Amino acid sequence: SLLALFDWLAAARAFVLAANLLGTEARARLFLAGMVPVIVVELAVNLGQRGDVDLFTMQPPGTLLKSNIAAGFLLPWLPVLWSLPGRAWRAAAAVATASLLSFGSHWSLICLLAALPFIPGPGAAAALLRRRPRWLGPVVAATALLLGALLWYKFTQRVDTEGNPISISRVQWWRSGAKMLAENPWTGVGLGGYASAYLSYKIGTGQHSLSAHSFPVRLLAETGLPGFLGVVFLLAAWWR
Repeated sequence: SLLALFDWLAAARAFVLAANLLGTEARARLFLAGMVPVIVVELAVNLGQRGDVDLFTMQPPGTLLKSNIAAGFLLPWLPVLWSLPGRAWRAAAAVATASLLSFGSHWSLICLLAALPFIPGPGAAAALLRRRPRWLGPVVAATALLLGALLWYKFTQRVDTEGNPISISRVQWWRSGAKMLAENPWTGVGLGGYASAYLSYKIGTGQHSLSAHSFPVRLLAETGLPGFLGVVFLLAAWWR
């Protein structure tokens, strides 16, 4: 839709502004120093509201709409904060980690596990494993065990408002997105079109949804294979 196109253009503009803002280490540290009080306030509000939030609306505590949104904002900065030297930055990183844990977002914890090697830097992590090769097996096993436990809890113990396992609805949302892609492989259903196209492609009897609850699935469903591959190439170029 046209509104979704404006959202993507705004996101692209914000990315360019952020790249210019964080172009030097001094600017990046100044930005982070300004963000730390925001993180502290978010943690304080989150903890203060626990037990007082109307759970009927499924509104989590905190200042943002959803815990996943708050986690998505905070998660990318954790490796940066933990990598900075000095007690003040380590304290800020500890507060940010506590704030992330207080959101109760299971996917954020899964992403945090994936980000752990990047806290000391990919080169430092690889060098450590070369010096201690025996650590590789236990580290991989512990990570896989923790990841499996999180996924098991997420897909078997969480229930929706009707008492059904949340995995039922979530998998059906993904299957509906896959159906959109299968019928529109080159164009998708249009940016922001998942919500309006959902009822036409709905699979199963789970809850209705305005989102696929998966960025890759939504990107494939809305932009097709060309849009998805474009984002993949963009990320690959950024990584290099």
